[in-house]
Amino acid sequence: MAAHTIGGYEVVHTLGQGAAGAVHLVRSVESGDKYAMKVLHPEEAEKPSIQKRFVREAVVLQKLDHPNIVRFVECGIDDDELFIVMELVECGSLKSALKHYGKFPWRTAVKVAGQVSEGLAHAHSHGIIHRDLKPANVFLANDGRVKIGDFGLARDLNRHRLTLEAAAIGTCRYMAPEQIRCEDPLTGSVDLYSLGAILYQMVVGAPMFDGSTHTEVFEAHLSGEPPRLAEHSQDCPPELDALVASLVAKAPAGRPKDAQQVAAALLGILRAGGEGEQRDPRPKPSAPGKETIDELSIEMISDSTKFDTTL
Repeated sequence: MAAHTIGGYEVVHTLGQGAAGAVHLVRSVESGDKYAMKVLHPEEAEKPSIQKRFVREAVVLQKLDHPNIVRFVECGIDDDELFIVMELVECGSLKSALKHYGKFPWRTAVKVAGQVSEGLAHAHSHGIIHRDLKPANVFLANDGRVKIGDFGLARDLNRHRLTLEAAAIGTCRYMAPEQIRCEDPLTGSVDLYSLGAILYQMVVGAPMFDGSTHTEVFEAHLSGEPPRLAEHSQDCPPELDALVASLVAKAPAGRPKDAQQVAAALLGILRAGGEGEQRDPRPKPSAPGKETIDELSIEMISDSTKFDTTL
């Protein structure tokens, strides 16, 4: 049986399925190199709103070239199949890592957040706002590199009011108050708020705000008092506690001015903590070659001394 090919790429296997499409591991017929390919389901590709989001992601990715952002390769259409080809990040998402480990040592969390902030700084410098930053859209490569993916909502200024029914609980856990209120225009500060919520969850092991309904979570972001990191993490540096509190300030004016400032603050906290002060307490895998991608990536991040693991 001949292998299924799309746009000059052979589909090796499916990495994941969603309501609108699928992500495949593919191999270039010409070079043999492996990539990730996002493909829309045929029935979804006929919907203008879905098409617009899909094309938007391709356009946005073409503008970005940064080690902390998933690299764009090409996009196209083959036999009515819309597809985007991206670099293959052979790893798990931050979401899967948190599900596996529960939480991270604060130094590891800072290194992850630092790389995310560097990627955000690059995107923001090109006028691009992610708008959907969450653990499922952050990927941990097995060399310790952290990459931001899924720019499908990027630069969408939310002109159409978001309904509670349409919002996914996994997304609204990290949504800034002004985004919930559908303010227009939004700024890169919404991504900083999301990063603060993610950083909190990495250290504490639970979402900053949660609830049984979307409404409860939205109301908590809008009017609830954010819990302090120090209340749940005994060894958390006070500077990290203060930074997270500023990132999740209700008003954008109360947050850091930009992602580069956040990256600098995180690096300062990391250096002030001292090298080797905190090692990853999780046991090492028992047998060589048996490590999972998540275990490899987390160990690499834990062992690195800077955000850029190539330095």
